Amino acid sequence: MAQRKRILICTQYVHSKSNSTGYFWSQLVNSLRDSHDVIVISCDSEDKTELNFHVKAINHNKNHLISRFFGLMILTYKMLMTLKRHARPGDLVMTGTNPIFLILFMPLLKVQLKLKWILLVHDLYPWNLFRSKSSIVNLIKIPAERCFTKIYNSCCQIVVIGRDMREILSSFTNSPIEVVQNWVCSDDIKVIERSKSCILNRLGWGSDDIVFQFFGNMGRLQDIDNLLMAIKNVTSPSAKFLFIGDGVKSYKVQEFLNEENPPNVKYLGSLEMSQNNEGLAACDISIVSLAAGMYGLGVPSKFYFSLAAGKSILAVMDAGSEVSRSVKEHNIGWCCNASDPVLLAQKIDWICNEGMALKKDSHQEIFRRNYDAKILLSKMLSIVNNV
Repeated sequence: MAQRKRILICTQYVHSKSNSTGYFWSQLVNSLRDSHDVIVISCDSEDKTELNFHVKAINHNKNHLISRFFGLMILTYKMLMTLKRHARPGDLVMTGTNPIFLILFMPLLKVQLKLKWILLVHDLYPWNLFRSKSSIVNLIKIPAERCFTKIYNSCCQIVVIGRDMREILSSFTNSPIEVVQNWVCSDDIKVIERSKSCILNRLGWGSDDIVFQFFGNMGRLQDIDNLLMAIKNVTSPSAKFLFIGDGVKSYKVQEFLNEENPPNVKYLGSLEMSQNNEGLAACDISIVSLAAGMYGLGVPSKFYFSLAAGKSILAVMDAGSEVSRSVKEHNIGWCCNASDPVLLAQKIDWICNEGMALKKDSHQEIFRRNYDAKILLSKMLSIVNNV
């Protein structure tokens, strides 16, 4: 039996209803508490107790670089001070990549307080920032790479959520790296038959329509422009497109609707967490996209939720990326190279005309065998026990 450890989890989100990152952390916390003493430091804890410490975040504009910088720096300072007050020599600290500034100070804190440190990497900083093409970010590219290489080298253990992420990171660090894909608890996903989808019935899209859905964050790296340009070139009359979510690029979808007024495209905005199952049910095919050049830099969590809901996947991203690789390995959808709207339009037309007949109704079983929380949380527990 593994020795009971004292673990401090310090991360921005740990509540299952905050976002997908909070969902993953909340399940990890609950799993670890069965065999270890876990203390949580976050800005979205449900309550303040001797095992949960709530750090209040200040309001800031996430879409404004300067406002976001200062907001995250203040949050990082508060979390660090809380961590210093409660950490003891020999404790195991687990952090993620939110807030990003936290990991800048962890190597020093690890040495000062004689801690062990596991880093769970959901986004591969700083390389994912360079894809944003911000002039300010690109000015600091070389020093940032050197800084983060030292940070990753100071970890006792790194856990990444994609095999492509491990390939990239292993060229910069000698720290041990394990791959544990994002998980979803099958009990949290209520599978709703397509014919009973309230959203599709309200839109009047029936069984003869093939609904492609983008559900989630419409950020700079999701290549929304590519999707919209492809939709303009799709010729199949059965193809329908549903956008759900928000983000800095959501205005592009609204502009597209205002200018083109396409009858086969709808945008619902964001849904409450309680409506996620309804959202997941409202399609035949889930579009999971990343911009060109994002290989190894992130893994969209929507893939796992859509697969748990029994949906086929259209992965639009660099070849060999984690999601693209999984789609091919398990034969659960189709893949298309990123940032090629003509090729994507042709792929969608082919799916509508011929491809749907090739898919088998085995997606939920594939999910349960490979990505269910019980399997992957067990792997995480094994990693923690060995650090």
